[in-house]
Amino acid sequence: MGFAWVDQELNTPSFRVNDSDTVFAYQFIAGIGFDVSKAFTMALDYRYFATADPSYSFNTTSGASGSFNSESKSSNVMLTLRFNF
Repeated sequence: MGFAWVDQELNTPSFRVNDSDTVFAYQFIAGIGFDVSKAFTMALDYRYFATADPSYSFNTTSGASGSFNSESKSSNVMLTLRFNF
């Protein structure tokens, strides 16, 4: 658990967002590993990372402005081969 700095940048002909927010963040990690030999370990990990909903400001070419909330989360699977010495 901690905090994450999230950044949103989007530029279209009529809409512009260039803002960042610092929000609460958390991560869960689970994995398993096994020895391939005395020198190598192979591991498979799953990581889920998410934040509280960040808020961003936007402007339009017509002069309107406002804000919106977004989501920030990811799932990652990693296969690693580790050299032990």
